[in-house]
Amino acid sequence: MTSRSAFWSVAVVLAALVLLRAWPFVWWPATHFDSDQAIVGLMAKHISEARAFPLFYYGQNYMLAVEAYLAAPVMLVAGPTVTALKTPLVLINIGVVVMLLRVLVTEARLRPWVASLAVLPLAVPAAGVAARVTEANGGNVEPWLYVLLLWVTRARPWALGVILGVGMLHREFTAYGAAALLILDAAGVLAGPSRLALAAEATRRWAIAGLAFVGVRSLAAAIQPFANGLGPGSRGDDPRLVATIVETVGGRICIDPANWPERASRLVGEHLPRLIGGWPAPLSEYGVLTGVFSGQNGLALWVGALTAVGLASGGWHWFASRRRPGTPGGAAPPSSHIGGYLVLVGLISTLVYGFATCSDIRVATLRYNLLGVMIPVGALVMALQTWRAPTIRAGLGAAVVLWCALNLSDVLALARESMRAPFPDRRLALAEDLERRGIAVAWSRYGIAYHVTFLARERVRVSANDFSRILAYANEATETGAPTITDVPCEAGERLQPGLFLCP
Repeated sequence: MTSRSAFWSVAVVLAALVLLRAWPFVWWPATHFDSDQAIVGLMAKHISEARAFPLFYYGQNYMLAVEAYLAAPVMLVAGPTVTALKTPLVLINIGVVVMLLRVLVTEARLRPWVASLAVLPLAVPAAGVAARVTEANGGNVEPWLYVLLLWVTRARPWALGVILGVGMLHREFTAYGAAALLILDAAGVLAGPSRLALAAEATRRWAIAGLAFVGVRSLAAAIQPFANGLGPGSRGDDPRLVATIVETVGGRICIDPANWPERASRLVGEHLPRLIGGWPAPLSEYGVLTGVFSGQNGLALWVGALTAVGLASGGWHWFASRRRPGTPGGAAPPSSHIGGYLVLVGLISTLVYGFATCSDIRVATLRYNLLGVMIPVGALVMALQTWRAPTIRAGLGAAVVLWCALNLSDVLALARESMRAPFPDRRLALAEDLERRGIAVAWSRYGIAYHVTFLARERVRVSANDFSRILAYANEATETGAPTITDVPCEAGERLQPGLFLCP
């Protein structure tokens, strides 16, 4: 088999694994969908119908509307469905694993099947992470793509700056990739034979990248007033829009050393195990409508040991290669620092999330540190780069395959449940009930409003009475004196379904 055919054979297998673990979250709409995702769906629908052209997520001045624009052409062909909305996200997931595989083959000089061992944890992550990276809530999986693109374009400063600009407008976590590149540049300058020349070259590259970054931000600022910030008919400079990304991120920074011991305990004791599938818990904690449990006892220690071995072997062989060419034990010096880059990205993300933000360390905020998965991935790359002995690689491969097989088993359990007895879609039933009653406009809380509206394909338009993101819905509901869908019974009200009532 030629190297090219071997690469594409491995790429197809990895893509198939991505499709398999994404299947239950994409194919059964009720499994994992909410109003946040419905907003992206409505944005895509409006774009496909040329009714609105947002720059950012409706209702705010940050989180670029990339997902909506990617889903719009799919909806134009297939209609406004949850599956159509999530299809581009699945393709991004596939793009991430194939891009990383390509980098490891071309730069790290690993054979495709060997490189696939380091890519597997992204192809088949923990079930909770698999749910998050197929979640259309504005930007969960995209930081994985952006940090890889930053690595690929690190020697092309104009492209680097554009990707950094777009990535940070989309999701601020992209900055962790730039920070990791800066650290590697600084290390290269300090360890290089000609420090002054290396420093000058790095300064030149980052100056050009900075110009491109500023250009992207300036272009976005010029476009924003003409975009639709609150749905069809609105403007992007509406004063009701929520804060800019600078104000939002600034408000989320909390550095309090007094809280660090407790946060460190939560970070190591629960959060990181959840990221890699080592925390047994109901998958429903991740917003998935299911009775399936996910996570395995002991897997956190297994992956932790695997990561430690990778970091230790990579570090030791790097220092050995600095002292003399070649190293004993079947090892070779690294031919690329992609492993160290990925570890740095994951470490920076984890440290910021753990010790520099106001967010509680809990399952609901797990999506803020999805880049933390890059730590074991990078450690595996370092180990595979340095250890060439077949027996060592076979041991590493067996450990990784076992880890990812356990992750996949949780997703397959969800798929089996969905095939046998899928959970009823209460929001779809509510949408159909409102249509039967001839109710086209209503009020409700955020968690119901946009979810129902998207599933009804806007034949029913429910505006949020606690946090409105689409102005036209609110205006229509106000003008028509629309009824309200509430969680508590009311005088002269009607019962719609268990726990929901229609009040005049």
